[in-house]
Amino acid sequence: MIKVAFKQQMYFGLAIVLLGFVLSTLFSQGMFLNTGQVLYGLLFIINPVFPTRFENIRGMKLYIRLAGLIVVALGLITRFGV
Repeated sequence: MIKVAFKQQMYFGLAIVLLGFVLSTLFSQGMFLNTGQVLYGLLFIINPVFPTRFENIRGMKLYIRLAGLIVVALGLITRFGV
């Protein structure tokens, strides 16, 4: 498996959210933005990366996964465009 750095994953996630925003704007469907948010959260649940300066914090992978879970939950419960 390819090891993805924090900065690369942040840029990739930003591209997913922006793509969801653009599709949501073009088609007037909030579902695309919510899907982008859910995918962004799943990125951090599946691959919990963080900056190297936070490596000495114990349990950081768990915190990143919890943050990803919160983003997924917000993407599922918010209803943009409805």
